[in-house]
Amino acid sequence: MERLKPAHFFILAVSLLIISYIYLSTVPASVYSGDDGETITCCKTLGIQHPPGYPFHTLTAKLFTMLPAGDVSFKVYFFSIILSELNFILVFLTCMRIAPFAGAKDAGFIFALTAAFAYALGYTIWEQSAIAKGGIYSMNILFLLLLSLVIIRAFEERPRASVKYLYLSAFIFGTSLTHHYMSQVLIAPLFSFFMFRAGMFRNLTLKKSITALLLFTAGLSAYIYLPVRAGTAYLNWGEPDTLVNFFRVVTRWQYVRSEGTRSLSGSVAQAVKFFSSTGYEYLYIGAAFCLAGMAAILKKNRTLFIYLAGIPFFFLLITSIYLNLTAERLYIMETYITPSYVSLSIFFAAGVIAAASLFKKHRAAAACVIAGIFAVSQLLYFYPKLDKSSYFYAYDYNKNLLDSLEQNSVIFTTGDGIVFPTWYFKYAEYYRPDITLVGSAVLPMKWVRDSVSRQNPSIQVPRLKTENIGTESTGYIINALIRLNFTKYPFYFSYNKLEDHDMDGGLTIVPRGIVQKVLPTQYAYVSNQYMAMEDSIWKFYNLRGVFDRRDKEAGSLVSDLYLRDYSVCLNSAGTFFEQNLLYAKSLEYFELAHKFFPSDHEYIYNMGNAYYNLGNLSGAVEMYEDCLKINPGYESAWFNLGVCYYKQHNYAEALEKFKKVLELNPGRSDIKPYIDMMQRLISK
Repeated sequence: MERLKPAHFFILAVSLLIISYIYLSTVPASVYSGDDGETITCCKTLGIQHPPGYPFHTLTAKLFTMLPAGDVSFKVYFFSIILSELNFILVFLTCMRIAPFAGAKDAGFIFALTAAFAYALGYTIWEQSAIAKGGIYSMNILFLLLLSLVIIRAFEERPRASVKYLYLSAFIFGTSLTHHYMSQVLIAPLFSFFMFRAGMFRNLTLKKSITALLLFTAGLSAYIYLPVRAGTAYLNWGEPDTLVNFFRVVTRWQYVRSEGTRSLSGSVAQAVKFFSSTGYEYLYIGAAFCLAGMAAILKKNRTLFIYLAGIPFFFLLITSIYLNLTAERLYIMETYITPSYVSLSIFFAAGVIAAASLFKKHRAAAACVIAGIFAVSQLLYFYPKLDKSSYFYAYDYNKNLLDSLEQNSVIFTTGDGIVFPTWYFKYAEYYRPDITLVGSAVLPMKWVRDSVSRQNPSIQVPRLKTENIGTESTGYIINALIRLNFTKYPFYFSYNKLEDHDMDGGLTIVPRGIVQKVLPTQYAYVSNQYMAMEDSIWKFYNLRGVFDRRDKEAGSLVSDLYLRDYSVCLNSAGTFFEQNLLYAKSLEYFELAHKFFPSDHEYIYNMGNAYYNLGNLSGAVEMYEDCLKINPGYESAWFNLGVCYYKQHNYAEALEKFKKVLELNPGRSDIKPYIDMMQRLISK
């Protein structure tokens, strides 16, 4: 290993400060979407996260929530940054060790720093480094790097590697299984192969084996946290206080039954996603350097090559074959495959050194220039996409949601973008503790119903004859909860598509801002008081960044989640006004829905209907035509357009539109009379 000089330490320190500043400058301004609310809340309150529970991460992150500065979300983001900074250092140290096997014996420092920067500035690694849930993936990589460094150290000392490396590996691997253990188990064969090649199993005695096993078990001991906290934690996913529940949480029982690719096309799509994601991480052009680096390391040391190449290969294999993701959920793979970027960054750096060797005497300078250009390119291209410093979507949306509720309300929530941030507000920020949060999608799980009783012991929770139930029972449980408690508490839904059977006769829902209130059907009408209330709610909402940063906002999938929900709620209000024959008011809300989400053709179509109902045929025609520009196959817009042209006595245009409807839906029998009538009118 090349000896580091004082100048090297200075450069490394400055590099670490640069990475720290970049990460800190892009953390979300408040709670982020998805699992972030859950992760932050569990770290703050020492709760139990979704399976497999992540006890080691929760316990270590709890220490950071005790820092004296910043709100709790920032403290957990800061923990994620610290983990990524450690990974930056460990990638650097790993490369310093393996430099001789990568064709960089006399350029180890440049090789190591190049790999560290390529790793740290990659899109997904950077994104996960600045959010709470990302700390779980960063910690997973931390264990991978620690274990790799230990084995590499033993590899350097072969064939007489000290038994201490075996002991240390056993403890690190055991501890890693208390975290995101699926990844560690996945590449366990690679660890074993590299350990064998390093001579770590040579002269293995029974005493040494038992000692290693005891250390491995000691690493696993963090799992004791789950049953210990299960009885008192605010958030208690799976209630792992019994052996059966503990087993189900640790083994991810609720997920494994829905995982597993069920088609060849699904496997191919996931494999394509793997390559597109890894390519994007290195701006695609970096793939050429990765391939060159693979060749360079293969030539120098086959064992090291197999180990490094095996990591992305195993992740490609498992994510392609095992997962069962629909096209719109393929993005989930992006975080699963992050350990691959350790190997790929090392290969990239080796490729840079190989390319710089073409300049012979100026190899070091050439390598610095190539690496510098690449790092700056990553920074300039990814920074605008990953800058979440003005991100308030999740915070504002969910605070708006809670502010829409009456005192002591019960709200059925669904979706990670709502469930977890509302947990954050209630349990981490102690905001609206009077609200009872009910995760409707997971109500068939006993621990979810138990959490309702914990939040409000006076709520009657339906007792089930058996716990052997599935999602088909969700609506019935919701309905029972409402019926048992309707006279005591206001009930709301946070979403717009209800479950089957969740409200029987006599009850309905009425829009109230971004929530919907359960009311007796006879009270579900529009009054002047209702209209004033609905208008004031939308004026009261905090909508920071909704309109001025829409096109620039980091994570469009995340921002669109809330923009879509705002727009759906506005559209629901417009429909409610329309049903009550208040067409001018319905148009107002349809226009607002379109403003929030301009790419949805249905809002424009509804605006056309409102114009039609108001007698403004030209306005209706304009809206229907705009709708068809977005979705040319929208059958209803073609039909309504035909009706408008008929009303305007433009029978030729009306005939054309009705024929288009029949072209789109040849089985539609009600269109032919319209076509015949237009032809008769034209022939007169």
